[in-house]
This record gives sequence, C-alpha cells and structure tokens, in this order.
Amino acid sequence: MVFVTSSSFFSDGSIFRYMPNACAMVPSSTLPADLAAVVEYHAR
Repeated sequence: MVFVTSSSFFSDGSIFRYMPNACAMVPSSTLPADLAAVVEYHAR
C-alpha cells in the first residue's frame, strides 16, 4: 500500500506499525509520474 496524504498525521512513521503492508507514505504534492514509479516498483 502506498499512502498519499496532505497532512502530517503519520509523519512519525506510525502508519508502518498500523499497516504492516504499507510501502510508502508520500505527500499529496508528489508528481503523478513519481507516484506511478513508486507503485510500479512495489508491484514487482
């Protein structure tokens, strides 16, 4: 799972504790091409 957020709620990294299959947490300002690259990488 890749989480995209505009808040700093999980900035402490706790999302990785709550969702063990989380792969990344990226800001909502992430470019679509960069987000697609992250998803493609983790889909392998």
